[in-house]
Amino acid sequence: MLKKLSALLLILSIGIVSAFAADSALYVKEKTHNFGTIREADGPVRCEFILQNNGDKPLVIVSAKAQCGCTTPSIPKQPIRPGETAALTVTYDPAGRPGEFEKTIRVRTNRKGDNALLKIKGTVLPKSTQEKMKILHLLTLAAVTLSAGAGASAQPKAKWLDTTHSFGAFDEDLGNVTTYFKVVNTGDKPLNILSVRASCGCTSPSYSRKPVAPGDTGQVAVTYNPAGRPGKFDKKVKVETNADPAVTTLTIKGVVIGDRQTLRAHYPVEVGFLKLKNTVVQFGEVTKGRTKTAFLDGYNQSSDTIHPSISGLPPYIVADIAPRAVPPGEQVTFTLFFDSSKAKDQWGLSTSQATISPDPLSSLVKEVSLVAIVNEDFSKLTPQQREKAPKAAYSTSSIDLGRIQRGKVAHAELTVDNYGKSPLIIRRASCPEDFVKVKCGKEKINPGSQAKITVTVDTGKMPADSGLVNSRLSVITNDPSRPSSPIRIVGELTD
Repeated sequence: MLKKLSALLLILSIGIVSAFAADSALYVKEKTHNFGTIREADGPVRCEFILQNNGDKPLVIVSAKAQCGCTTPSIPKQPIRPGETAALTVTYDPAGRPGEFEKTIRVRTNRKGDNALLKIKGTVLPKSTQEKMKILHLLTLAAVTLSAGAGASAQPKAKWLDTTHSFGAFDEDLGNVTTYFKVVNTGDKPLNILSVRASCGCTSPSYSRKPVAPGDTGQVAVTYNPAGRPGKFDKKVKVETNADPAVTTLTIKGVVIGDRQTLRAHYPVEVGFLKLKNTVVQFGEVTKGRTKTAFLDGYNQSSDTIHPSISGLPPYIVADIAPRAVPPGEQVTFTLFFDSSKAKDQWGLSTSQATISPDPLSSLVKEVSLVAIVNEDFSKLTPQQREKAPKAAYSTSSIDLGRIQRGKVAHAELTVDNYGKSPLIIRRASCPEDFVKVKCGKEKINPGSQAKITVTVDTGKMPADSGLVNSRLSVITNDPSRPSSPIRIVGELTD
């Protein structure tokens, strides 16, 4: 019997997984990452592959396996929701592996056959070579010092023709873009480029290993990968030479005009030419008396500058928009501040709405929800104060309305007792459904006293296909040991 049950559970689980994966679709725009030249002495390097779910069901990354222990992939912990993206991180350890490398990572999902093969590659500069370069650098400096002592000043001098390059605005579909930084050796000793390091994996530098003779020109090529990175960018590349100063910082910048697929993944909500990341701003838990900050990102997909606006905010939430004028292809951030000291009647779950528009004069608008959970601050109570605090007790944890004829109104009562030593304050008693009304007999309950909370359910306002009442009444009080109490409201509708 046990074997049959195990077999049945296995069949059911396979069926569930198959159904769950039926419409998943893994999309990876850039399946190869080139680290360029890295130094063994700098230790492990990392890069990210952006995984996108183009299906209409959650996509689970089951595993990612590399071909050797030098390569360590890290998969997303949570399923990727339809239209969204997640990062798969790959770490490569160059220790004891000089020279060129190319490694593969096999990614498996919960969709049969919907897998991916990713690659990383690059060149490891061995420690011995680096040590030789350092010795050469030290010898060069020593020679310069000796020459200086003898009245000479022979040394390499690096004169960069430019240290900043702007790619301007370009389409993501254009692919990788490259620029070349030129350096002239204006000294009278060879100039050696010892190393070039980028600030992130999206930027790949390369350079010539040959010394630059006095009067000659060397170059550093810097390539930027815009895949999955819409908006403005500003990246740094540090170049180390045997000249003085030894380190020069090069900068590349520009604006990536995202393609439709990338924008849909990163900014799925459209408000005319303004695209938003989502329509819900979550502040999380906010302690009463404090301010919490949340962010909502947007993107200008038009060819003109837009001036986004937000209106309809409650008095306890203010917003800042940066930048006020958003150029084509650039991002905008709505920074919202929830000041709970001004939200006097807000306790527990607090929801409000605001309206966002791509321009103050535009008729195109999108409503966004602002959600927070406001908690009372009990952190400063002493043990003596907690001992004297109010304590709430409820007559039931579940209100059963029984069988209710559809279209009728049902009533029920909940008793709240205060068996503490201080007055119990009912901060809020509410239910999220509009067909449930809640009324408190009194908000302040003295020690040893009780109060009634009346619940009214109007089944005529419930959806026509509803067969059950299944709601939750939330009661918020100043009881530090039990500030929030959920009470279930259940019932069965009959015709």
